[in-house]
Amino acid sequence: MKVFQFVPRFATIGIAAATPLFFALITEYLSKAAAACGIALISSLGNLGPAVSPSLNGLIQQWTGSTAYGIYLVMAMYVLAGLILLAAVHAARTTEPRVA
Repeated sequence: MKVFQFVPRFATIGIAAATPLFFALITEYLSKAAAACGIALISSLGNLGPAVSPSLNGLIQQWTGSTAYGIYLVMAMYVLAGLILLAAVHAARTTEPRVA
């Protein structure tokens, strides 16, 4: 049994665990009205991914001739989302919490 067989399973756990963090971040640092708009924005952008990703992946595969670069793009997007989340949490901790 190879170790690399478990990597997709752990990646799926990480992806599934990251989703509630975005919603918790929004409700923690925004007022109630703004949090509702933030949750709607996150949900809307999250629903765009499955609509855009196959076309983008097919375009990358057509340009490069390999499916690996599409996977690299997805990995880069997850890393970017994690960095944005870390920056947002750090910035939000330095300010006073808003009272609704």
